[in-house]
Amino acid sequence: MNATHTRGTGYNVLALIKGDERYVWLYTDSHRPEVLRRIGRMAANPELSLTWKDAAVLSGKVAGQKQDPLGTTPGGMEGE
Repeated sequence: MNATHTRGTGYNVLALIKGDERYVWLYTDSHRPEVLRRIGRMAANPELSLTWKDAAVLSGKVAGQKQDPLGTTPGGMEGE
């Protein structure tokens, strides 16, 4: 799982790779609640491999991502 900020753009990037599937969210801080709702809807969809456990971890990442002047996330996750 990868959670980063794109430096200087004001966008947050959240990505999850599960086998051959890729889940990627690009959003601004003001769209954080919508991203959380969409992650929940995706976890509820039985046609996707995204689980409720994945959704919980992703939601924690979204809630913890705060844009700072250096474009990094708490915990030094930049570039992971």
